[in-house]
Amino acid sequence: MKSEASFIAACTFAISSAVADGPPAVSIGPGPSPAANEVALFFDRPEGSDYFVEWSEDLLEWTFLHRMWTGNNSRETLPLKIGNAARFFRLSGHPVSTHEWVTPAANTPRADYRIFWSKAAGRPVSYHVYLPPVYATMPDWRFPVLYWLHGSGAGVTGVAPLCRFFGDAIETGKIPPMIIVFPNGLPNGMWCDSKDGATPMESILIDDLIPHVDQALRTVATRDGRMIEGFSMGGYGAGRLGLKFADHFRAFSMFGAGPLQIDFLAIDPNLQPMPLRQMLFATVYGSDMNYYEAQTPWRLAEQRADSLPLPLSIRVILGDQDSMLENNRALHARFLDLGIAHEYRELPEIGHSPLQTLLGIGPANWAFYRSVFSEHPHTRQLDATAPN
Repeated sequence: MKSEASFIAACTFAISSAVADGPPAVSIGPGPSPAANEVALFFDRPEGSDYFVEWSEDLLEWTFLHRMWTGNNSRETLPLKIGNAARFFRLSGHPVSTHEWVTPAANTPRADYRIFWSKAAGRPVSYHVYLPPVYATMPDWRFPVLYWLHGSGAGVTGVAPLCRFFGDAIETGKIPPMIIVFPNGLPNGMWCDSKDGATPMESILIDDLIPHVDQALRTVATRDGRMIEGFSMGGYGAGRLGLKFADHFRAFSMFGAGPLQIDFLAIDPNLQPMPLRQMLFATVYGSDMNYYEAQTPWRLAEQRADSLPLPLSIRVILGDQDSMLENNRALHARFLDLGIAHEYRELPEIGHSPLQTLLGIGPANWAFYRSVFSEHPHTRQLDATAPN
């Protein structure tokens, strides 16, 4: 246990060394310790601000520790258990509520919960990341990265089952060890920059999160080391980003993707309720049908068909009972017209469900990941007879 004097010095030094492109640091100090192995931090937080407590061993790499919610000018106390490596602490603030940009942590031991500073958003943004077990035991290896984009609603709920699904496959040798990143796309961020700039989801992912992940983790930081996929809203996002930024991604998968209709406000009982679409049309696309259409995989495919880098592996997969079926069939036909090579599958007796869709693909799912990532020289080579 460190002495109180050394802890005060550490706190003061850490705050004065806050990163230049992050939020402004605020003063903190030691309070009465409720237990011998704890230190209590007290601080005065202005009304209308959220704060994030981080610790560091060397002042170079900071690890998220705790989130303090918007305060009311009151003095707050946070007991912290002090590990051997936690030599420095800092408390950084943001002057607006971050309740959607910084989600709660997913309830799974297989995913790390992390927060990074997004220049595009101008605030902290959370994400989750799965690291294969071999990441800790092979410090000289670099690993490819799968970016998984969630559908509309609370994306955190899908992190635990997806970590189990992919983690079991990695640990049993069905697919190569890979890092899996689960970005926070907001409940209805649509994985594109909103016309008014308020929710720049595309810029957050492409300009901020990918460089952050490549810096923070041992990734294969090239196109050959990345793929992107997602379900529903995330399938739409994976399709549009996979096409628009094909120089970033070696492959993309669209599962149960939507919206794919050319007219966002089309009268169709299979689509989301009209009031919700009207809200999204206004908040994301600025009530501008031309802006919406420019974001669609349809238009991006037409623009990039003759200039897509190769190899590029593409999947469009959904259940034959999925409400998105007809629009995905139409996109499949358009890809064929444009000469864009891709895999298209309709899975029998499966509706609009991410895990059912993934499970319904069967052994071919694992073969796809192996074909994209297994041959990279920095990762473990899988035997051609890997189990299904």
